[in-house]
Amino acid sequence: MLSAGLFLKYDQRHAVYLTVDKVGQPGNAQIEHNDGVVWWRFPHYGMHFDTILDLAKSALSIDGLHFVAFFHEQHCTFHVDILDSVELDRFFSTNHDRDERRGRYKHAGNRLEALVRSLNEYFRAIEGGELIRLVLDVEKGAIYYFWVDSRIYLVGVTLRQEMVDVADESLASLVDKIRKHYEQPPIRQPKT
Repeated sequence: MLSAGLFLKYDQRHAVYLTVDKVGQPGNAQIEHNDGVVWWRFPHYGMHFDTILDLAKSALSIDGLHFVAFFHEQHCTFHVDILDSVELDRFFSTNHDRDERRGRYKHAGNRLEALVRSLNEYFRAIEGGELIRLVLDVEKGAIYYFWVDSRIYLVGVTLRQEMVDVADESLASLVDKIRKHYEQPPIRQPKT
């Protein structure tokens, strides 16, 4: 599907983009910008996710986590990133490359869920429990999958190989904050 965008600017630091498809109909995402952070909200997004979106925004850092996607009921509800930051220019050849990468990360989230479901089938046979974290440490950074509960998971990305552990810690902390928001205990055990 060919897509274009409509741009509404509030001030120099805040903008809202609404995607439109090739025939001018509203697309499936609302895109906003604020102080270098970009977030996309999809049709399954509701105002009850605002707190979680804010938590995800606060987890982003040039020196750690660069992208977070929130999946609820197997749908990407939103993703948020700082990929447009000039400090990350060396990882992209064009601005189009950034948009393409966002789409690939969102798609990877769907693929990772299928992989985790398959691995969980195997782990049930050895009574290992549910897989709660998967780190794909790649040559240029890492892609993370974190289970939040039976309906929710996160996908995160860092582009900086030297910050894989920092981003991992940021995403684990975010998962615990989201679980607290849903009045669930943290996944990580406190360090003694």
